[in-house]
Amino acid sequence: WNKTHETGYFLQQTRFMLAMEHDNELWLAPLVPAYWLKDGQSIHVQNLRTRFGTGSYRIRSRLAQGVIEAEVTLADIADGVTACLRLPHPDGKHIRRVEVNGQPHNDFTGDCVRLQPCAGKTMVRVFF
Repeated sequence: WNKTHETGYFLQQTRFMLAMEHDNELWLAPLVPAYWLKDGQSIHVQNLRTRFGTGSYRIRSRLAQGVIEAEVTLADIADGVTACLRLPHPDGKHIRRVEVNGQPHNDFTGDCVRLQPCAGKTMVRVFF
């Protein structure tokens, strides 16, 4: 702790793993290692403060069933912002389909699902 710049850099890099802003996009879990999403693992970020507002998310891996689920709350995020939720498969498998709030969702590429912030919780299910 006697090297303030190293501590600050560590905290900045940790934050970049969990959230990052780019233009009018809020990236959620942009640099999370894929092995963090092995079956049974979870990631929980609460009261995430960004330049767009405050949000939260929880990711749960159920890869034994071929699914990763996420609960995203972005009610306080500014209008015109798109959220990009990154859900990498630990074995490099590609996303086959996505459901948002129980409905088919086609706005995904690679391992990222694009979401429009809305009031309440957004439930995301990604199938591999």
